[in-house]
This record gives sequence, C-alpha cells and structure tokens, in this order.
Amino acid sequence: MIRPVVRLLMISAIAILWGGMTLFVLRYLGLQQEFTAFDHPLLKQQSLVIAAGGSGAKHAPYTLAAFQDAYSVSAKVWLEARLWLTADNHWVIHPDARTDENQPLRQMKLHDLRPGVPGNSPLYSDTGAYPTPEELFLLLPQAVFVLDVQDFSPVALDQLMALIDQHGLEDRVVITSPRPQPIAYIKDKKPRWLYTSDPTNTMKARVFSALNMTSVMSLRPDLVISPLKVTAVGAVTEDMAKELHRRQIKLVLLASSWPEFLSSPLAQYASGILTDRPTKDLLAQVQKHTEQLGQADTVK
Repeated sequence: MIRPVVRLLMISAIAILWGGMTLFVLRYLGLQQEFTAFDHPLLKQQSLVIAAGGSGAKHAPYTLAAFQDAYSVSAKVWLEARLWLTADNHWVIHPDARTDENQPLRQMKLHDLRPGVPGNSPLYSDTGAYPTPEELFLLLPQAVFVLDVQDFSPVALDQLMALIDQHGLEDRVVITSPRPQPIAYIKDKKPRWLYTSDPTNTMKARVFSALNMTSVMSLRPDLVISPLKVTAVGAVTEDMAKELHRRQIKLVLLASSWPEFLSSPLAQYASGILTDRPTKDLLAQVQKHTEQLGQADTVK
C-alpha cells in the first residue's frame, strides 16, 4: 500500500517540477523577445491626450460643442466618442446607455431622441444631445477619433465601417469597446486600424501576470486605456504596464487631473491621459513626461 502512494507522490513531484521548469523557460524566452511598435501614423505621436466626450469645461460632454472645444485646444488632442445603438439601428453619441429622461437608448428611435431633426443632419445643434458619428466627422474632418463602441450588431458595425471609409478616417480612428465582440468583428475586416484591449482580455492578461507569465501573455492591442485603480474593471497591474512599455505598446491612463495621473505607479510607464478637461498646459505636461520616459529608457 505504501509503495503506490510513494510512487504517486514521486510522479506528482516530477510533474510539478516539469511544469515549473516549462513556465520558467517560456518566461525566459518571452523576456528575450524584441518588439517594435506597429507601423501606424497615429502611433508616431509620442504623447497622447484623449478628450473623453470632448471638453466638459463649458459644454455638456458628448455634444458637438464639447468636441469642438477639445479640438480647439490642439489638433493633437484625440476625441473619445461613446457610441450606442438606437431601436432603429442608428449610432448616437452619449455618455451612457440611458437617455437624459432615464429611458434605454436601445428602445428609442433616432427621431424620438431628436424631434424634428433629420438623421445625420449637418445642421444639428452643436449643444444638442445624441449627435451621430457622421455629424461629428463632418464637423471635425481632420480630427483623430477614439470610438468607444458599446453595442454589438454586425449590420450596424458594417455601416459604421463604411461611414469611416467614406470620410477617409482609416488612419485617424481607434476602436475600443467594453465588449470583445465589436473589436473582434471590426478587426477581422479592418486589420490595419488601431484597437485597444477590451476588459475581458485585460482580465485574462492579469491572470497570466499573477502566474508570473507576463512576458508570454496575449497582449495584442495597439494601445491600452486603463483606470488608475488596479481594482477597477479593465485596469492593468504595474507588472503589466512595465511589459506593455517594453513591447512599445502605448498605455493611456484615465485620470481627472495631472496630479492624479502622477500619483499612480503606472504613470512611469504611461504616455497618455484620458480626461474630460484637455488643456494646452496638460498637453505640454504629458509631452514633457513622455520625453523624460524616453530619456530614462536611453539611460537604461
């Protein structure tokens, strides 16, 4: 009876030892890999300021006026627009999934949200709620857009891709989403566009990181947008941020102010900020910060 138990213990010990050696070798090989940034014109911009919903200093966020204010700070400021589907499959820009009257956007038609206004009207009020992507593209044809796609519909996504192509925004658009399906669907058809990591894949990466396999985890986004708090959904850890930096994948932190940005240990690896208060001073601070990061890399 004792011999089978001893044999079983020996087999288990060998299996554990073999597994540990395998993980060590995989990690070592991953650490030896050299990475070069994806060759895309947007990624040549070293410092990033992304305006969440435009600038909320004077106007309600996610209105055309707020986006125009943010773009007036600098053409280098990227504009984040959150896209939701209406009941009649129109994309509208809005902070959340419910109307100002607390009705689900998915149950409302476009003409109900904007009485008397034709869909995709370039004459739509710049301070009105629920602008469409096309209105935003018409207003600021030279801007860079971070499109946060909240809903999944193949038909509607095909329409959105066609709209982006129509306005010549292929090299000036970044696709992000809280869900993996929209990113996967668009990326399959538009592999040369830029994409962020969705929270689901970020959580998978965190699991690998916890297993000390950071260097071999599947990090495939072109840039990552992360909350400051590690406990938040979609946040990266410091080890992950370090690995992103090594792989030359840009990290953007969601912060309300520059002091809050700097208070995070992730800041030493980040090259951008997502905020609803973009200013010229903030742009200069981020640029100085990324220059210092580059100097630190050179010293290393």
